Amino acid sequence: MFFDKRPKDNSVFEYSKLKIDECYVNISAHLQEIQNKIFLYALNKNCHGCPLKRIQEFKPGESKIQVFSTQYPWDLRFRFDGSSMYLSKLDEDPFKICDRDNIIFNEFGEYNLALTEESPDGCIEFEEIITPKNSYSPLYLYIILILLGTPLYFIGLRFFNMIKKKLKGKEASNNDSKNEDNVLRSRKKRVVSLDVFRGLTIALMIFVNDGGGHYYFMEHSTWNGLYVADLAFPWFMWIMGFCIPISLMSLNKRKIGLMQTLKDITRRSVVLFFLGLFWGNAGWIDLDKIRIPGVLQRFGICYFIVGSSLAFLFRYFSLKDEGGKIRDISNLWPRWIFALLLMVLHSLIIFLFPVPGCPTGYLGPGGLNLFNVTRANCIGGATGYIDRLIFTVSHIYSNPTAKHVYESNAFDPEGFLGTLTSAFQVFLGAQGGFIILSFKNESKTQILFRLLAWGLMFVVFGGTLCGFTLNDGWIPINKNLWSLSYVFITTGLAFILLSILYFIVDMMNIWNGGPFIYGGMNSILLYLGHSTAWNMLPFHFVIGTMNSHFARLTEALWGVSLWLFIAYILHKKSIYISV
Repeated sequence: MFFDKRPKDNSVFEYSKLKIDECYVNISAHLQEIQNKIFLYALNKNCHGCPLKRIQEFKPGESKIQVFSTQYPWDLRFRFDGSSMYLSKLDEDPFKICDRDNIIFNEFGEYNLALTEESPDGCIEFEEIITPKNSYSPLYLYIILILLGTPLYFIGLRFFNMIKKKLKGKEASNNDSKNEDNVLRSRKKRVVSLDVFRGLTIALMIFVNDGGGHYYFMEHSTWNGLYVADLAFPWFMWIMGFCIPISLMSLNKRKIGLMQTLKDITRRSVVLFFLGLFWGNAGWIDLDKIRIPGVLQRFGICYFIVGSSLAFLFRYFSLKDEGGKIRDISNLWPRWIFALLLMVLHSLIIFLFPVPGCPTGYLGPGGLNLFNVTRANCIGGATGYIDRLIFTVSHIYSNPTAKHVYESNAFDPEGFLGTLTSAFQVFLGAQGGFIILSFKNESKTQILFRLLAWGLMFVVFGGTLCGFTLNDGWIPINKNLWSLSYVFITTGLAFILLSILYFIVDMMNIWNGGPFIYGGMNSILLYLGHSTAWNMLPFHFVIGTMNSHFARLTEALWGVSLWLFIAYILHKKSIYISV
């Protein structure tokens, strides 16, 4: 049932050739007064503000089989004329026969779509011939297994410890358990929930990079919007920022001078940048086409910007109670001015910088967007244009998420302008670190309340900027542009998730964070290891066509589990890799 739920092949439909999230549609026309060819135009709802595209033509009485993607709804229109490949929905159409919007297809289904006078609406008759099975069944199955397996894991662990006590003696077993917890809680005196959060994030990154079961919402959003894969990168940036003030305070207590601190920050930034440059350009590399921006490159640059600016602040930073209830803000106010200036600069550039051949202030994907008014090189507006000026097209990402949907050109999601908002996000993470430092001598409830309050506030800020809509707000949520609303929303979610983990792990002590905490202690190793071995055994495997959600989901979960197991083994051997 879960391995491959598609129908069997027959003389008309070869279901074995369908890919994941595809279906067959039998299209025909039965209108007596029409003798000429009929043309079918279609628009997938994933392509916002796009024109209809001609996909099929047929004669009256003739049937054609068309494969449709089932991930998003479709708008369809039948016409007499097919001379144009694209057709704006905003224009009057004298050749229109009829249309039907928001048609939903399901995976491996079979449908009849007939243009007939006998349909209920007098135009298009839509009929489901083979009822498809639920595409989300594998996901539900694994969620149930995890929900059932979690308590069984803790019960089994408790039983194991009981047996261990009897075999080794109660005192020795208690010492082993205490030593394990002490290692987890005392390593560099971190907030334990922060390591758990980092481990959850690296596990999420590995999972979505392995395909996430090939569910569209597990991937990156095509342009505007927020899917699961869009969370990992900003959460890592936020966590990095969270750790900066804690690390600087440790250096300050050890009487490490400012120049040495700046040297350490510069060294780490350079190492991160070149690790990203080398790992992101593996294989047979043409230096004329080497990609310069990248994930770790952005980490390095943002770490340098925020880390060096905060290093100067720590020369005068005090944990005294000046500032009262807002001392986590008042102690940081000079850097708030700097961070807000970054946002003002970013906003002025994206909204006022003129881009040749494109609307000023344009934030869209270009290509087919705005009903084919824009050009393919308008993707990202000023953000994309400045990257092409600085790096040239040959040295940026050539296959952005919008390319195959909007027919856009190259665009780098880790480009220059996004570094400004990324640095701002790292600074917002540092604000969380300052909460821990400023209120560590007070009750943990005080810290929990502040983490949660900051999270809710940023979610509201982000929702306000995007108008709580996908495409119609002032600044839509957009990972490719690293938009300000995207920063606020993902930052707010990070604060909220950390507050939940802080309550469970640090306050209530009902979970030590395993197995995710082990990944959090070796996140850079897991990132580089996964980036290197993602298509190698035993991390990746293929059985048959892997043409089902169940097979893809199993493979992705296997990869995550294996890397977390490796992290656990490294933890048991006290091996921790950092930059």
